[in-house]
Amino acid sequence: MNVATTPVLVVPSVFGGPHLLVKHEPGFAAVVQYPLLPESDDQPGYATVHRRLEVLRDPGRQRIARAIAREPLTPSELATRSGMSLPQVSRHLARLREAGLVTVERDGRRAYYQLHLERVRRLGDDLLTALFH
Repeated sequence: MNVATTPVLVVPSVFGGPHLLVKHEPGFAAVVQYPLLPESDDQPGYATVHRRLEVLRDPGRQRIARAIAREPLTPSELATRSGMSLPQVSRHLARLREAGLVTVERDGRRAYYQLHLERVRRLGDDLLTALFH
């Protein structure tokens, strides 16, 4: 496929999320299908978007975010899996929570943290919106 001469058809889809689909057959245009994100009342301003990106820059918080993107975990479980101390994990979770990037559900005395996938998924769009408003 010659990228310079092959036409590309870009198609939004409400059914394909969260995946990006790229297909190409010789002799036809390449098709890129991307997820169309739902409208949201939660349109953060530039300061909020900047804070969220800044919080996710830290490698320790990135490790925690990857773990809680898959399943809800307690701080103790995160400490064990990440090799960090419980106070370190708690500080990282506090920063992620302050930025609105995690949700917390309580089960008795246990708190389970999960990454707010929709907010993370929308960061690029939120940044563009914030820059132009």
